[in-house]
Amino acid sequence: MKLHNMDFEYVANDRLPEKNLEELIKYLSCFSTNLPKIAVYGMAEAGQKISARLLNDNRVELTACIDVRPEVVGGNLVITRPDELHKFTDIDLVINTAPPQYVFEINSFILSENSNVDVLNLYDLKAFVLDERNWDYSYRILVQHDRLKGVLAEYHKDIAKSINQRIDDVLQKIKKARTVSHQDILEELVSEQKCLGRFLEEKLDEAVHSGNRSVENLLALADKFPFFVIARDAAAVLLVKKRLFLDAVKAFEPTIEMYPCCRFSLQKLAELYALSGRVKDSIQFARKGLYYFPDSYELKELLCSLEHGDLSGIEDKWSAREVRPALKSRKVRLRCAVPIWGKEFIKIFMEFGLSSLLASGNIPFAAKEYDVCFDIYSYENEFESIKSYPQWDILQSLVSVCLIDIDSVKENFEDKFSFSNKFSCMSMCQNHALQRSAEEGRALFLPLGDSFFANNFLKNALAILDMGYDTLFVSGLRASFPGIREKVRSGLMKDGILAASTEAFSKAGLEVMHPSSLQAKMDKFTPVTPNYFVYEDASCVMYSIFGNNPLFIHPPKKVLQMDTTLDADLPYRATDGGLGRYAFADDVEGMLLFEIVDEMEKLGFHEKRSRNLNECTYWLYGRTDPLSRYFGTRMMMYNKDGAGDSSCATFRKFIQDSLDFVL
Repeated sequence: MKLHNMDFEYVANDRLPEKNLEELIKYLSCFSTNLPKIAVYGMAEAGQKISARLLNDNRVELTACIDVRPEVVGGNLVITRPDELHKFTDIDLVINTAPPQYVFEINSFILSENSNVDVLNLYDLKAFVLDERNWDYSYRILVQHDRLKGVLAEYHKDIAKSINQRIDDVLQKIKKARTVSHQDILEELVSEQKCLGRFLEEKLDEAVHSGNRSVENLLALADKFPFFVIARDAAAVLLVKKRLFLDAVKAFEPTIEMYPCCRFSLQKLAELYALSGRVKDSIQFARKGLYYFPDSYELKELLCSLEHGDLSGIEDKWSAREVRPALKSRKVRLRCAVPIWGKEFIKIFMEFGLSSLLASGNIPFAAKEYDVCFDIYSYENEFESIKSYPQWDILQSLVSVCLIDIDSVKENFEDKFSFSNKFSCMSMCQNHALQRSAEEGRALFLPLGDSFFANNFLKNALAILDMGYDTLFVSGLRASFPGIREKVRSGLMKDGILAASTEAFSKAGLEVMHPSSLQAKMDKFTPVTPNYFVYEDASCVMYSIFGNNPLFIHPPKKVLQMDTTLDADLPYRATDGGLGRYAFADDVEGMLLFEIVDEMEKLGFHEKRSRNLNECTYWLYGRTDPLSRYFGTRMMMYNKDGAGDSSCATFRKFIQDSLDFVL
């Protein structure tokens, strides 16, 4: 096998401009074999252009057109499935037209089908991995290479060299900004048995409420912990309220050094530049934000306003922001909303998720003490399946329940979601629920269909919301579906209700932890997405996650919407970038959940390769927003058999890794 690369720029909306097509044809005409036999892999726009051109070229022979979805490819071409490639033993060259992030995956597959064929990749992979929009893939390419051989291994080595140089540059930048040593803060945190997240939260509150020195103290906190730019955001808000716009820009501007690809930070800087009178700079940063995230409706609206000279709403927006406002007690009304569809997913939710929510301290308690309604989003043809479960009748006897057809919701979100995958469909349903909750002034509970909950989970959450917190973040370890099913059958469920005590619940889930959670605690496994780390000792399992699910949200004055997923952009919006009133489940006794995962799913989350913290730090630097990176310094804990605190050694390891990731 020989590897050829055209190194064309990859542009998603114009895969193969005419000049590139001509360059490709010229290259093929010089191929060493007389009348070479050629296959085209990938029959999207580029593949169809190439195939149409080669059919009319007598210098080559187009032998096969290959695509994984032959049934959806248009035109009159005969399409071959990839697993039939081995039948074409006389092919000289396969032209790979797939996007560059699939180069190694597809090249490896082609090699497995025909080890003698040459492969020509269209796109410049090195440029792709060094583009800041593709930060996630540039990390992933480092950890998914163990099975590469020959020329592919050599090609990977060349690409990885460029990425590793970039990692060195990023780490040097972070190191240069550091003003506090790991060791100093480590000893302080270990002696106080406090995670970095709680430490920073306390310091933020102290600085915010330090009177005339608030701005000075906030900036000092940000200087000491450069990744913790939430303090800079707070300082900028206080300065805007004093109409010190240039000072607000200076206070916030270093944020971009720590979060160069964060659209939220770029948007805020654009707004502050506009307030300070530097509209051209403002437009530049708004466009940069759209470069990283072209689907952001907020950035599109901001850029339109800036280009039309309409700055009227920006100062009002910043002046309305509150920095760590005082809690105000209240009695909330609650809407529960869960999207579920598909036979297996419905089964998991009805038999496990809903069964656990029917425990005495969850929906039954809420129904007695609060105004509660429950919405289930599904497709109309699956309504009867949902109603067939005994848990449906129990739920209906407790609260008002509404089945909402997903298709009836789609038209309201056609401009925001492509409905191309399950995550966009879930986000659409959750956005609809956010709208309904805002209209009615209800707090919203967004249980995930594949989670199950400890008894008193909802009771404790409602108490937090009644105290005045607007957002409550909850995440959980993963448990194996077959294992949980056996635990439930062995005595945890009675009359369709799963009502385990917190101790029994925790013990059952920990005994059947999913392989992906088990791998997350082992240094010999490298996470493909390094945002989830697990630690264990004899008394407990603790974990951190760079990004949490805002499962409870009290509606603000402005309707919240997300343009990605529940754990990606909604946390930032729901908390106003970390300045609002929010709490973590780890602050509340007994608020435990497990994510139920099939035994064979999510095994691709880790590669069997020694974990490299520098690579993980690099990923976090380019892929997380300020709130998500701060979340990763919080510690979640599951006790074993009601045992006490974690051992000092395990706690120290947790804190050390947290510091390595963010400082």
